[in-house]
Amino acid sequence: MDESTLLASWQPVVAAVGTVLSEDGPPGADPVEPGAIRRWCEPLELGDPVHYDRTVAQAHRWSDVVAPYTATVSFALPRMWAPGDPPLFDEAGPDAQPRFSPVAGIALPGAPSYRGYLATEVSTEFNRPAVAGDVVRKSRVRLVGCVPKRTKLGTGAFVTIETELRNQQDTLLATMTTTFFCYEPGEHDDA
Repeated sequence: MDESTLLASWQPVVAAVGTVLSEDGPPGADPVEPGAIRRWCEPLELGDPVHYDRTVAQAHRWSDVVAPYTATVSFALPRMWAPGDPPLFDEAGPDAQPRFSPVAGIALPGAPSYRGYLATEVSTEFNRPAVAGDVVRKSRVRLVGCVPKRTKLGTGAFVTIETELRNQQDTLLATMTTTFFCYEPGEHDDA
């Protein structure tokens, strides 16, 4: 694919930058619960009592134990696999993709077809931590950038989206900005 064809194929997505792609996504697979917070903190050896002791958390204005900020995204994810499902990865190889991914469900207006995607950059601005009992969801997904590119992986575009994470009271917990390379495997640049 030559450079002008590449640019033209992604032009509808470039033109859609600034568009809200979705609002009010479904809640994460499970509510935030103290055991999940503990399991997140243990390998990191996070010993702050607000993560373990409800009384301490309440003394610091929280309704229950507090999840570390870095755990917030994990509570917004849907179930990706369940007993009885086929394997999440059902093929091998450098361009293998999971059978299901919450990222694959983002509809890019006018995008050419692509089978491969991977995150290349993630940044998160946290407003407030999730606490035990919260139900976290992706509430607003906005397209903030699209840069077509040919790489050694394939031909595609670096697509940047901004995602708001909110709890059941619609309180903004975090805003996450993620850049994905969305590409068609096999169209490798061998230069």
